[in-house]
Amino acid sequence: MCYFCHIQKLCNMSRYVNPFTDIGFKIIFGQPASKELLIILLNELLAGEHHIEDLVFLDKEDRADNVHDKGIIYDLYCRTDSGEFIIVEMQNRWHSHFLDRTLYYVCRAVSRQIENPLPKHIPIPENRDENGMLVKEEFVPYGKRYQLSTVYGVFLMNFKEAGLEEKFRTDTVVSDKDSGAVVNPHFRQIYLQFPYFTKELADCNTLYDKLIYALKNMSNWSRMPDALKDQVFEHLAKLAAVANLSEENRIAYDKAVDRYSVSQIVEEDERRAAEERCRIALEEGTRKGIEKGIKEGRKEGRKEAQFLRAGYYFMLVNLYANPYSKETADATMGVPLNLTEYIEEGYFSRDPVAAVYRQIVTDLENAIVNLSGIKQPTIYRVNEKAARALLSRVYLYMGEWQLVIDECDEIIKMGCSLWDLNNFDPGTATFGCKRDYFLAKESPEIFFTQGAGVVGLLMDNQNITSQTRYRASDELYGIYSKYEKDGILDLRKNCFFEMSKRDNGYFFVRKNPMFDATVFDSFLLRSGEIYLNKAEAQAMLDQADAINTMKELMNKRYADHKLPVIDGLSGKELIQFIREERRKELCFEGHRWFDLRRYAVSPKYPETKAITHVIFKPGTSLMDKAPYDRSYVLQPYGEDNAWVLPIPEEELVFNNGVMVDNPERIERE
Repeated sequence: MCYFCHIQKLCNMSRYVNPFTDIGFKIIFGQPASKELLIILLNELLAGEHHIEDLVFLDKEDRADNVHDKGIIYDLYCRTDSGEFIIVEMQNRWHSHFLDRTLYYVCRAVSRQIENPLPKHIPIPENRDENGMLVKEEFVPYGKRYQLSTVYGVFLMNFKEAGLEEKFRTDTVVSDKDSGAVVNPHFRQIYLQFPYFTKELADCNTLYDKLIYALKNMSNWSRMPDALKDQVFEHLAKLAAVANLSEENRIAYDKAVDRYSVSQIVEEDERRAAEERCRIALEEGTRKGIEKGIKEGRKEGRKEAQFLRAGYYFMLVNLYANPYSKETADATMGVPLNLTEYIEEGYFSRDPVAAVYRQIVTDLENAIVNLSGIKQPTIYRVNEKAARALLSRVYLYMGEWQLVIDECDEIIKMGCSLWDLNNFDPGTATFGCKRDYFLAKESPEIFFTQGAGVVGLLMDNQNITSQTRYRASDELYGIYSKYEKDGILDLRKNCFFEMSKRDNGYFFVRKNPMFDATVFDSFLLRSGEIYLNKAEAQAMLDQADAINTMKELMNKRYADHKLPVIDGLSGKELIQFIREERRKELCFEGHRWFDLRRYAVSPKYPETKAITHVIFKPGTSLMDKAPYDRSYVLQPYGEDNAWVLPIPEEELVFNNGVMVDNPERIERE
């Protein structure tokens, strides 16, 4: 799906909730008002097998009995009027061992019927004869103790599961392998893989098909289709209307949609990248022979894996740990290192920041050797230059200045082209108008890109929804005009930004096309960073060549090659200039927050800064103005724990107290 389609979907989400979000599913099926609708859906699923007249919602949490046991929180857990138990689970994204998880859920519900004894406060009736004498309690046959009620597991899946057949519905029972005859009717699982449901509304002749069609498509509708005017769909429309949500549910739903939308885009980007890799592998396989192509592909995959592991650990340690400082890195908690392809049975603890960085450097050094001479077929694949570029960034964060310079020099020897923005055509901000985009696959600067266009999602100039609530700060936009009074024009101002379509004077980033992004901001390596890394390292070592390095970059960024006067700058003044140019050059590419963290602990010219974010009020429709209504302040590093993310709660729980969390953050609205 193209980015335009993604945005269109986001824009239309304002009418009905998305059932593939946790709270959307709860709103439609998990509240007392939705019981009737849930019964209808279940009866359609179980038509000809079982009919439900009524049901009750049970406690969704099945708590663990001991610290080694793993509890369960079901999405929905019900008991019918005739005693059957029903588990309903909605799973938005694929995860490993999903089928094992569903088996565990159903088995847990089956076993709990026997494992849960009567509470002690319920008296056991006594048997007495006609004279009032106590007689022996009636014996319950051994086998009757194991009499079970049927447990139905219904699993709605917004993904394709490789362990199931390529079809929408899969029904599983305990049956004879040869004859297929059902052996035990009390164990039932129903899997619904929504990507395989491809019927159009005109082809949906049954209530069952119409319900499934509505669930799959309703988040894209501005109104309920005329063909769905039955009472059941009127009830569905009332339940699912965003306008009918309470304030509490609306806030929770906005957050859920944010998570859902980002995950969908990330998955789409990953899919496209995988398809590109497959295409290249097939072409190479055809040319070299299928068997040889597979062998070589696996070998190159291992080479690239070293780079990717380094990149992912670099992101993790900078998100969940304090920034690298030579004085404290050995004593500062980093992230757990797992260097095998397996997840061990034991619990994970956090390795020191220094150990994590040593592993990152080792992986990149090995990748450089292993990728030497490898031709890069596409910017979505790794080569030696990309590995060196990432290593230069890692050394920069570590304060290994000479090593930064060495890596950058090697990259420049290999080819490190810069786009002369004097030849850049910004066009207009109107969708469909031809224009150049700085971050595009045609750019001569891109070494490697992977991931997602997250910034584009959060800063869309077209529509102000719960997802797109941020704009460029006045401070950032203003520094591009710093030298205009002297007739020196920074071309990045018009290349990187466009004015808001709703509020004149406010600006949004426009480095890449919103609707068809081919270069992503979540993991990007390019030439501009290399010159900035080198110049900063040279300035930290008091090398005068830092000025010439900056001029090589700036010559491509200022109109008519007329540059700010920097000859004679040195020491702190030169470092401040380089940092400001870095901010302008790499804006909205995932650097600024990490840069401010490392500046704060720099032993030479430390710098701290508070950050103010201005946020939109969420729009309730496509045409709402959605004004900027509030802001929040991130205090300087060292004064605010939010510079380090908290360890996810599920990791703390899973690791049974072995994993130590970061200091608690200040609550913000």
